Amino acid sequence: MTEDEFVRHVKYFIAHVKPSKERPVVLLLDNHDSHLSIEATDYCKQNKLSVLLFPPHCSNKLQHLDLSVYGPLKTCV
Repeated sequence: MTEDEFVRHVKYFIAHVKPSKERPVVLLLDNHDSHLSIEATDYCKQNKLSVLLFPPHCSNKLQHLDLSVYGPLKTCV
């Protein structure tokens, strides 16, 4: 993913989730370089979207998708 693609995805996400001061939203992301763009960060801040980044190489206990989605999917395939 590139920074431009990520900004497009963030704009789409915000348009559908509609975060506000009364209804805050937190977006959890991995630490990919495209997620660190200044444009995306500023846009999220302007639209009341809080972004939390997982640290690189964190354990699977922090990576909830590995436990809840991808782990069971791998065992079924």
